[in-house]
Amino acid sequence: MTDFSSPLPHPSAAAPSGVSAERLTASLAEVLTELMGTSTGPADLAGAARWVHGTFGVAGVAGLQVRAGGLRRLRAWDAGTPQDVPLGLEDLATLRTGTAALRPDGLLLPLRGRYRARYALWIWAPGRAWTAAEQAPLRLLALAVGSELERLQADRHLHTLQALHRDLLGGAHTLAYQELLRHAIATIPGAETGSLAVFDGDCFRYVASQTHDEEELSQVSFRLEDSRDRWYGLGLESWSRGVPRVARGSALVEQGQRYLQGDRLIEGNLASLDTIQANITVPILYAGQVTALLNIDSLTDPDAFADDSVDLAASFGVQASLILHEVRLREEITAAARTDDLTGLPNRRAFNETLRLELDAARVHGAPLTLLLMDVHRFKRLNDTFGHAAGDEALRHLGNVLSQPLASGNRTWVPGHRRGAGDRPSHPAPDRYLAFRWGGDEFAVLLPGATEAEGRLVRRSVQQAAAEGQPGEQVLLDVGVATLESDDPLGTALLRLADERMYDDKRRHDQ
Repeated sequence: MTDFSSPLPHPSAAAPSGVSAERLTASLAEVLTELMGTSTGPADLAGAARWVHGTFGVAGVAGLQVRAGGLRRLRAWDAGTPQDVPLGLEDLATLRTGTAALRPDGLLLPLRGRYRARYALWIWAPGRAWTAAEQAPLRLLALAVGSELERLQADRHLHTLQALHRDLLGGAHTLAYQELLRHAIATIPGAETGSLAVFDGDCFRYVASQTHDEEELSQVSFRLEDSRDRWYGLGLESWSRGVPRVARGSALVEQGQRYLQGDRLIEGNLASLDTIQANITVPILYAGQVTALLNIDSLTDPDAFADDSVDLAASFGVQASLILHEVRLREEITAAARTDDLTGLPNRRAFNETLRLELDAARVHGAPLTLLLMDVHRFKRLNDTFGHAAGDEALRHLGNVLSQPLASGNRTWVPGHRRGAGDRPSHPAPDRYLAFRWGGDEFAVLLPGATEAEGRLVRRSVQQAAAEGQPGEQVLLDVGVATLESDDPLGTALLRLADERMYDDKRRHDQ
């Protein structure tokens, strides 16, 4: 094998037959000037293959790219009549060292700049011996083209980040996560699949995945200690600094983590882990804490990831952190717009959004939906007699009552979650309720899955809890209960009937 790793010979050394050293140097400078800094993609660098073919008079030159654990032909770089490239895994390993290798039928020339070579030229020249003077310009060409390919990669990454900022941060965050992951896999050398998991205060849960088993990932979550200590495994200091971790082959299975399926802890690995040959995990920091994990995988090559892959994965981790910041900020703004300051309950806007969702859920699941509308009996007299501070205290007291579990009969009803307007209808949960401050001294409670009889039991529980535990003037509630009818798709009749029955209750209290 010819040694292409020795120092460059002086250009005045013997040049290819019939070509002076000066002419060779000038020709190389000319082609590099033409190629460097002007290309917009790898295909634009085909001139390098044509220069080698024309300058050295070889039979043919082919371009190669490292992909999916092998060498793939770049037909756009063909020059002359290159034969099928007879290269295997041994040649891939040689290419990754960055050292040119002479084979009986040709020369494999890695195109390497700062990072590991991801492209190469196969120079088909059976039986040719390469002189020191021929090696020198080839090494210069390989370095220049390798550096230009890395510049193109950097430009592509920059444009990707600009597109993410421009098009995604202003849209739905679920789309932003998925698009970030898609761009990361397309950009990071060696990447074939990946996922993004966000910590929700309890566990890491997937918010985006690419080419993984979507059904498998949607059903699982991961505890913090398993993700940090077993899957990541570099220690707390590296975890806290967001240092990327690379793992390969059997090590992935050995350090694979337990997972949760619902509330059940599974001692074992996900089935998809067996298909992963190499993985980069990037802890994503937000407000000084790891709040997400970016996983980039290769399914075909244990040695797919080098420094360039790790650096790019880390940069996508930074972008994920920015999206997390945007998501949290929007959540805070949305929560503020949907929350009543005095009581802490969702407000009238939140009620309108949630009612639409619960109407859809009731229709889809064929389940009942019951509504309670209530106000504080003779609230104006309370304000006029004891002052507005006393009125506010009564409203806060009622807000606190509606934020706690309510016992009725042999069941306990618990406050329900607050869904956003973009969420899908959930299955009805007849043991949960959704409470809102309707406005002024009026409040509303939605009971998904509850019958009107169950609603009357909850009414009694709310009235009793409101009358107890309030210092000073006792809080008496007027409450109307109504249940959705099948011919009321918009809930108009439901609201009207609950309101009428609330005023019926008010009249009974005045008697």
